[in-house]
Amino acid sequence: MYLKKMLFATSLTLSVVLIVGCGSEESRTLDPVQSSGNITTKTEENEKFKEDPDVYIDEDGLEDDELKLIQLINLSTKYRNEGNEEEYLKLFNPNHMKTLTTMKVEHIQLESINFMSENIGSVETTIKYDTKQESVQALFVFEKTDGKWIISGTD
Repeated sequence: MYLKKMLFATSLTLSVVLIVGCGSEESRTLDPVQSSGNITTKTEENEKFKEDPDVYIDEDGLEDDELKLIQLINLSTKYRNEGNEEEYLKLFNPNHMKTLTTMKVEHIQLESINFMSENIGSVETTIKYDTKQESVQALFVFEKTDGKWIISGTD
């Protein structure tokens, strides 16, 4: 178990270094779409997500940046399950190509929220997709640009 945690921590650190180090400052023209209109209030989102609580991470008890990261994951789950690729892709750093797969999220569980700096964060989750496969661990890495969080990558 200790080895597994050490390997995870090492891969997390390397992932963050690679994500942050990719691209020059000139090519990093992020246009996060996370205006106050796109991230709704905690109460509005919680009401929406309470309809199917296994599919979304509970936002109760979270505040500030932790809440914003979980809201992004919940929005990405919502758009994934709806098949809304256009909105889904807006949540991601455009310099890191991501495509929407046909897998739907059946269950997601929060494992941990970590911040490497005030502008880099990660959320470890366990996700069960609508496939016959077992649940998998998924790591979301976030970056904050101009005061707005976006998903910079997933693993």
